[in-house]
Amino acid sequence: MGMKISIITPSRNHGDALEATIRSVMNQSLSEVEHIVVDAASTDNTLEVLARYPHVRYISERDNGFEEAFNKGLDMATGTYVACCNIWDEYIDPNWLQDATGVMDSQPDVSMVSGRFVELDALNHEVRTAPYDWFVTEAPQKEAGLYYYLFNPWPAIAEVALVAPKETFLRCFPRRRVVIEDRDVWFDFLNTFYASGHLAVFLPRTAISTRSHDDSRILNQLESGIFRRIARSYTKHQRRLRYGLLFGRQKMIFRDRGGNPLPVKFRFWRFWYAFLDFKIRMFWFKKIMKGKAGWKHPDVNPRMISASLRRAGLMKPGGG
Repeated sequence: MGMKISIITPSRNHGDALEATIRSVMNQSLSEVEHIVVDAASTDNTLEVLARYPHVRYISERDNGFEEAFNKGLDMATGTYVACCNIWDEYIDPNWLQDATGVMDSQPDVSMVSGRFVELDALNHEVRTAPYDWFVTEAPQKEAGLYYYLFNPWPAIAEVALVAPKETFLRCFPRRRVVIEDRDVWFDFLNTFYASGHLAVFLPRTAISTRSHDDSRILNQLESGIFRRIARSYTKHQRRLRYGLLFGRQKMIFRDRGGNPLPVKFRFWRFWYAFLDFKIRMFWFKKIMKGKAGWKHPDVNPRMISASLRRAGLMKPGGG
């Protein structure tokens, strides 16, 4: 019999952090939780840690990185819903999985629920809370998420704080057999998710904490310079969908998690409203980056955002 939700944790030589991740899943108020660890043949104490938690399903064999590992976990999953909890990540909201799955149980048109995460440093000091919606206090919900996605170069959904039906992952998550260097699996997931017309709900609460580490996928992408190409690939897919809708080359049909059409119509006035909203927010964003605005959104740390955008190649030195 399947569980309510399957949590997938890819792992490689991080046994020192694995136990905290496992215990954070155990502390969730939802009881019907299946935890799957996909280990890449670790040579540290990972297997010793796993042996202390017999309820955790795991495999330990070589893989070709995160994408292959997650897909192995997806094939093993028996849950109706699926989430990813990486090594060094810990759920801090004990009711997160209960409430996220509850939203989708009660709203069959919703194909994903996301929340916020908090990034911590090595001393457990808060670095930032994300994702933030630049200068907008209320996150876009359901079909409004598509209009936001079409114009914003930075995703409003974080991989570590999302829950989706297994069928959504099977339909939208990349199932490639080879690694494509200038593509990121979660960016590709979001591109397919929105192009397919699926709807997401954002819960304004912090679900999980995360820490960067030496083997971090995102950190490695930033340091190697690959992230700049990944960001360009992401925005290229956005433009393709945007222009396809604008010039009638593509028709947007909103769909439920089973792929069935919903009675929700794509509205061009909302398309242009999202375009204007994006331009206004970017105007104020640039002013804040240059220190010329007299106010700032409480969720925005200009110095941190500016540094992130420069590393990603999306902003020139000097804030322009």
